[in-house]
Amino acid sequence: MLGIVVLNYNSKQETIRCIDSIERTVSNIDYKIYLVDNCSTDDSYKELLSKYSNNDKVSVMKTTENRGFSAGNNVGFKQAEKDGCEFVLCTNADVIFKAESISILMETMSKDENCGVVGPKVYCGDGTIQNCNKGILTARLLLLRKKGFRIFDWFGAEKKYTYKNYKYDKKIIISGMVSGCCFLIRTKLLKEIGYLDENVFLYHEEDILGAMIRATNKYYVCLDPAAEIVHLGGKSTIKSSVFIRYHEFKSGMYYIWRYTDVSKFGYGFNAFMFNLMWCIKALFDKSYKEYGRKLKQDYIKIQKYEKYSFS
Repeated sequence: MLGIVVLNYNSKQETIRCIDSIERTVSNIDYKIYLVDNCSTDDSYKELLSKYSNNDKVSVMKTTENRGFSAGNNVGFKQAEKDGCEFVLCTNADVIFKAESISILMETMSKDENCGVVGPKVYCGDGTIQNCNKGILTARLLLLRKKGFRIFDWFGAEKKYTYKNYKYDKKIIISGMVSGCCFLIRTKLLKEIGYLDENVFLYHEEDILGAMIRATNKYYVCLDPAAEIVHLGGKSTIKSSVFIRYHEFKSGMYYIWRYTDVSKFGYGFNAFMFNLMWCIKALFDKSYKEYGRKLKQDYIKIQKYEKYSFS
């Protein structure tokens, strides 16, 4: 059976539209949708529970607190595993599925037991392709990707990391991870890696999951462009808040410390440069000062985590 996990946070209309597209396009597959409300602050849970109360294909759940993307999705993943689902499709609430997309993903994965994750071709709401696949992120590349340091990427590492030259005309094995907005994964793989790492609230979940999959030395990640979806939030123009930026910096440092071979010196250098960038921001926006102090403490605490190794 296929479990489909949809994580909702104050986005009931998008969630309903997503589920409508699933029910409209899925065929010849035994599936169940696990709708997880991630402790929304509006009336999402109440309305979604009421709407799907008589739908045997949709199970509505609610977290006790919002602990981020990974923790929220894990609630659905674990229930799907408990119910005997062999595969789990993880999808954002702002995704619309095109005809046969889910069937194609399932077919691709069923052809090879070593295929641990498969993702679709992702379109933005305006019809352009969302190039959001990830290669392997290193500590050096994490720094080079920040504004102000991109001019030092003389060898085009950024383009390789984001698969800028991929034409979406055939299947391809991804060295890191496909877009986190929608991917199909084997339940037994999720169990082997201990599910998603809940130590990050937001950002770098894909980099972390890709590293965990590589550590198994068994599974690979691929993309099949024959399966197509529309990610309505793929070209968000909303300005990032300080809260979001804080988690971007914190999660990035957590990732390179625990999931790469970065040395203590390399980690310290990145932390120094990140603190410097944050201090510059704080000169123009006082709201950055409080989070700047928290980041300095976080960078020290992160080093207490052991390096990740698959066992």
